[in-house]
Amino acid sequence: QGMFINSFMEAALMDQQQLSRRLLSRGPTSVQELTKLFVCFEVDPKGTVAKNDFISGITENQEKFALFGLRPSNAEAFFRHTDFIDKGYISEEQFLMTAFTVTVSS
Repeated sequence: QGMFINSFMEAALMDQQQLSRRLLSRGPTSVQELTKLFVCFEVDPKGTVAKNDFISGITENQEKFALFGLRPSNAEAFFRHTDFIDKGYISEEQFLMTAFTVTVSS
């Protein structure tokens, strides 16, 4: 019985990994598409976006961000989740990681 449970858990993990790979490679949640979204923000010379610029970018480009469920009404919560150290800004890498997490779990 224990071997059956282990096999089942391994198969479920493989299915989840396969789904994640598919989601990351195409559609509105691909790396390329999400990278294009990051360009909508006013990025500073360090490659980061401040909270106010993040929220403004989403508000001004609502239709693009709606593809993966990000709206002005939840932009601040998304930013807080991404900037969990509370630095006041996020990088492109942080944005992508949070966007993938939100999209895959939705």
